[in-house]
Amino acid sequence: MKRLTLLTILLVVVGLTAGFAIDVKPTFSLSGSATAKWGVDLITGDHGFNNTADASFTLNLFPADGTASKGADAAWYGSISFANLEFYWTDSGTPVFGPADTDITAKIIGLGGDMEIGIYAAPSLTYTYAGYVPLYSADAGYATTGAVTPLVTTKGGLSILYKLAGVGTFTAKIASIGDWGLLADVPGGDDTYTIYIADGTEVVAALGDYKIAATGVDVAVGVTLTANVLYLKLVGGSEPVTGSGNDQYAFGADFSLSAVKDLTFNVGGIYDIDTSYVGFGASLGYTVAGITATVGFDGQVAATVFDYDLAASVAYSFREAKDSLSVNVYNDSFDLLNFGVLFSDASGFIPGLSFSFGAYVYDLLASPANDPMLVSLGETASYKFMLGDVNYVMPYETVRYDLAGAKMYLNGGVDVKVIPNTVFKLDFVGGSTANDNNVGLVGVDIATYQVLSVSATVSY
Repeated sequence: MKRLTLLTILLVVVGLTAGFAIDVKPTFSLSGSATAKWGVDLITGDHGFNNTADASFTLNLFPADGTASKGADAAWYGSISFANLEFYWTDSGTPVFGPADTDITAKIIGLGGDMEIGIYAAPSLTYTYAGYVPLYSADAGYATTGAVTPLVTTKGGLSILYKLAGVGTFTAKIASIGDWGLLADVPGGDDTYTIYIADGTEVVAALGDYKIAATGVDVAVGVTLTANVLYLKLVGGSEPVTGSGNDQYAFGADFSLSAVKDLTFNVGGIYDIDTSYVGFGASLGYTVAGITATVGFDGQVAATVFDYDLAASVAYSFREAKDSLSVNVYNDSFDLLNFGVLFSDASGFIPGLSFSFGAYVYDLLASPANDPMLVSLGETASYKFMLGDVNYVMPYETVRYDLAGAKMYLNGGVDVKVIPNTVFKLDFVGGSTANDNNVGLVGVDIATYQVLSVSATVSY
């Protein structure tokens, strides 16, 4: 199915560029990495290999006569990008192209790059301008979305982005909410979900029937859904089901301002004509003399209920931007208030040494007040010792601690690069990071989970 999808969008882009009477010549770029990893669980004694690979591939279709190229005035061309792409053969010799989670983007670009027509995948109809107080946003699996996340889940559609000279960009989107044909899901295939507004009477019968829309986390069996809250409801995956949404559309529009120096402004909205759901978001940022102030807002009206959240941050960069101090505040409809402060250094004091420290307080508006208070601390450090111009040895560590519950997370190890394009790693993980930074920084305590691993990663 995935191979058919890749071929289909390629034919669509080629066909559309041909519609502009352009004889195309493909060019491409490829990057990625592959890792072989062996690890042992120090608690259970389990051990084994875990190999991973990912790649990004971009295909551009330029005029074959060479008179125009990417970005040239009045040039039209098609572009297809693949992320997390795999190509391998099975033992029987069958070729397999692309894992189930391959991220594919296809678009037609024209008017000298001023217009982009997105034809795959479905337009994004969600906003996360007001996220929880962040810690280290680069951490995998660490949610930074807020309690209110305007969202409409779509099946497919189109987006048209136009660059307004000297002003900013405007994007219009239209998408189908459901599948107008038969949902061809079979046992073992990908589950299909649709957006769902609960009325407060539904009780979850099986794990996977409902997910929290904002986070994608499964709702536990036996839980009664909260009225007027957005969920993702399972509508296919084990058996073929009748198609839905043959006349259900959602619309969106985004505007981004870039005309004012040092000022950033983004605003957008989405509308589901079937449920009358409305979502919107906006952000405003200003930078002056090393100080960046940002305010974000997300709101939604679901089943006539209005909900929103706000986030604000002030960051000061100094020592040639190698050091920064930021203060962050998050509020959910004046029911929840979180506060955090983070200091980070990128070789500002000692060349090769980077570190950060953060302190966080959660749910300050709780009544009665939390006892003990929900306070978390986190720090990270690394030192890159260069072995010449390219190769290096880099020890690193990260510690997080939740005072409430006395839970700790520890990650430490060393990266070694001594041959081109290859990094060897010795890594220890004790505990896990929280997947929702509204409740703390630690998920599982170090006493419960400990893994030691060695790996080699080749990048290209």
